Amino acid sequence: MAQHAALLVVEDDPDSRDMLTRRLQRQGHAVTAVEDGGLALDALARGPFDLVILDLLMPGLSGLDVLRAIRLEHSPRELPVIMVTARTDSEDVVAAMSLGATDYVAKPVDFPVLLARIEAQLRLRAPQGDRPAPPLPVEALGVGAVLEGRYAIEGALGQGGFSVVYRARQITTGQEVAVKLLRPDRAGDAVAELGLFRREMEVIGRLRHPHIVRLIDWGVLRGGHPFTVLELVEGETLAELVARQGPLAPEEARRLLLQVLDALSCAHRAGVVHLDLKPQNVMVVSTGFRRSALVLDFGLAAIADAPEAPGAGLRGTPSYIAPERLRREPVTGQADLYAWGLMLLEALTGEVAMRKHTRAATVLQHLRDDPVPIPAAVTNPDLRQVIARAAAKRPADRFASADEAIAALEAARIDPGEPALPAPAPPTSSDTATRDL
Repeated sequence: MAQHAALLVVEDDPDSRDMLTRRLQRQGHAVTAVEDGGLALDALARGPFDLVILDLLMPGLSGLDVLRAIRLEHSPRELPVIMVTARTDSEDVVAAMSLGATDYVAKPVDFPVLLARIEAQLRLRAPQGDRPAPPLPVEALGVGAVLEGRYAIEGALGQGGFSVVYRARQITTGQEVAVKLLRPDRAGDAVAELGLFRREMEVIGRLRHPHIVRLIDWGVLRGGHPFTVLELVEGETLAELVARQGPLAPEEARRLLLQVLDALSCAHRAGVVHLDLKPQNVMVVSTGFRRSALVLDFGLAAIADAPEAPGAGLRGTPSYIAPERLRREPVTGQADLYAWGLMLLEALTGEVAMRKHTRAATVLQHLRDDPVPIPAAVTNPDLRQVIARAAAKRPADRFASADEAIAALEAARIDPGEPALPAPAPPTSSDTATRDL
């Protein structure tokens, strides 16, 4: 008998739910039972649980939707999920396993079989001491370290959920550059796709646009850990600008976000989709009379129309991920346009449009059919229409291309003297929804 555990049972049929609850409790397990996906995610937010038993077919949020949200917070070793399904020959079972389900049982449930699989998963489950490592200290390489004999590290610039960025000097030319290195605790995600990484870097290296930060070099360290070398740009991100001065005036927001769109047009024409477009990845620089925007970080980009690898973690930032990406559909440039629409709204209001206190709850905002909420304070009807079209939940309702979005935003009627909205009140609680996956 495996150790007694905290189990979450998600089953919409009341008789099946009650039966599973009673029989698991007799085995000594602490059981929380809920009837739908929304309540399951609420329970997980309160947690913790050792294992989830999840019905595949439920009204509203399906078991696959709940599983997607779970895997943004917990790896299969941290939180095993056993799917329960009446359709064992369905493609849904294959989809569930590719999304990170650890096992499945068929209905009607043979309880001894389910119990054996629960105990097997609990034995394999990662203990508390085997959880993912904390973020790599940005000083890990140290000043003076030389990367691959080509780049001398001069200091740390920062880190995200996926990578660490250093200021460095190219030894052969003396040029200052930014070196982006995949965090060792996330290396498994990229090593599994090393061939794809090489192909993407070769394509991205050909991008030439005044509003795209240039890729200078890339390589793979011993052990298979990829790195990229980018031109070093001094300035502040769009997120930092909005946090410092508050919402942008509509005309300024239009000018900067048009530059971002033009950069996306260039990338999409080359078959490259950014995948992680967000205000933190747009640098605003003041090299002349007006500020300019430069798109950063094509390091997570993908080739257009390619499905994302089922075994790889979903890459990006929850507040800006398009619904079709969460459903693991083929990637197109429209996924970037969805994130761009949310960025335009954020630039105008100073607030992240799709943000909840957990990543899972944020994912549900994207997956629900209701449209992205546009605050009434955004009164310009043309801008409201552009945002609604760019951030439509269904790709068929979205702009078909960056060029189409450019035409719509350029045609928007904006009074040059239209003021910015007042700055929003600062958030009152911690937020995880805008951190990288």
